[in-house]
This record gives sequence, structure tokens and C-alpha cells, in this order.
Amino acid sequence: MLVVLVLVATPVFINQATVGPNWKKAYQAKATENAVLSQQCRLAELKVQQLGQERDEAVKRAEEISLTRRQDVEKLQNDLEARRVEVAGLQGELQKANNELVKLRGDLDLVNKRTEQLASQLDESRKKIDALNEENRRLTEDLHKSQADYVNVEKLARVRHEQLVKYEERIKELERKIEDMGKSPGTAEGEGGAASSEQILGTITAVKQDQASVNIGSATGVRSGMKLIIYRGTQFVGYLRVEMVDTNSAAGIVVDKQLDPMQGDKVANVLLKQ
Repeated sequence: MLVVLVLVATPVFINQATVGPNWKKAYQAKATENAVLSQQCRLAELKVQQLGQERDEAVKRAEEISLTRRQDVEKLQNDLEARRVEVAGLQGELQKANNELVKLRGDLDLVNKRTEQLASQLDESRKKIDALNEENRRLTEDLHKSQADYVNVEKLARVRHEQLVKYEERIKELERKIEDMGKSPGTAEGEGGAASSEQILGTITAVKQDQASVNIGSATGVRSGMKLIIYRGTQFVGYLRVEMVDTNSAAGIVVDKQLDPMQGDKVANVLLKQ
């Protein structure tokens, strides 16, 4: 029993004798290591606390940024909605402008057509104006000619008037002679009955150019070659030189006319004072 105990205890004592110093050294090493680890733990805790603070600050900043972002997003959404409303309004105005543009195009087509019509009317008016100018030129020329003719006619009228005055004076002189002859029958007989104191009166029934017919003939004393006086009221028209004679009509040529003879003018061989 003792031997067994000795055998069992021997290794223990040997171990105690040999291992003891190593254990202390290991213990001290572990203690030092634990102190280092403790220090590192404290540093880690401080680092964790610092990281926590930084995390809190980062979270706070992130929340602030998120809030700012949400506000920005809301603002952008509001701006977007306003832009959409504005775009919708612009689209409405664009549609209205397109409708007005279509209407203006229609009006422009009408204006172009109206312009073409006016251009055509202007061309026609120009042609008419040219024609009127040409007609005006011709009328002006005709007017100048007419004025010249009028001057000539005026001169001729003066000459005719002077001739008419002379003829009237001559007629008055002839009337005086005829009257004197009527008062002195011997004188008429002395001329061989060339002039008749008996008045022959008639009326022009037809006129063609310088030829005229009367309603008196040989039955009233009209004979070929006789010159009948043509008068209209108190106006002297001219003479009718008798060329053809029938019983109740005669015809001849108008000579020395001062006026154009007309149907209804009177003729006589002599003019007697009333």
C-alpha cells in the first residue's frame, strides 16, 4: 500500500519540482496577456463607443439627408406636377394655335384667291383704262377737229348770214319793184308779161337731197324753168328751180339755199306785202 502510494506520489512530486516555475511564468504571461487584452477591450469599447457615436451622427446625417431628399423629391414632384399642368396648358394652347393656324391657312387661301381675282380685275380695269384712254385720245382728236369745224362753220354761218341779209335786202328790193309794178300796169306790159302780178302759192310735199316736189303745177301757172321762193315763216330757205311740171304738181332742184328745205315749207313765185 505504501509502495503504491509512493509510486503514485512520486510523479506528482517530480512534476511539482519541475513544473512549478514554468506555471508561474505562464501565469504571468497570461496575466500580462489578459491585461493587454483588457486594455485592447477597453480600447475596442472606446472605439465601439466612438463608432456608435459616429454611427449615430451618420444616421442623424442620413436622416437629415433623407429628409432633405424627401423634401427635394416632394418639391421636384410638385414642380413636376406644375410642369405637367403647364405642359397640359401649353398643349391646349398649342392645339388652339394649330386650330388658328388652320383657320389662318384657310383665310390665306381665300386672300390668295381674292388677290388673284383682284389682279384679274385690275388687269381688266387696266385694259378698260387703256381702251378709255385710247377712246379719250380719239375723242380729243375729234373734239379738236370739231372745234376746227365749228370755227369753220361759224365763219360759214357768218358768211351765210351776210348772204342772207343781202338776200333779204334783195327780196325787199324785189318786193318793192313788184309792188311798184303792181301799181303801174303799163310797166308790167312793157316787159312783155315776163313777170306776173298774180301770186302762186304752194307747199313742199317731199324732199330728197337737193330735189323737192310741190303740190302746185301747170294748172296754177307753174312752168318749167320758173324759180319759186322757198320760205319757212319769215325765214328765207332758198329757191326751187322747176324742172318737171304736171297739172297739179311740180318738181325741181333747190338752189341758193340758206337752210335745208323740209316737207311743209311754203313756195311762192313772188312775195307780196301783207
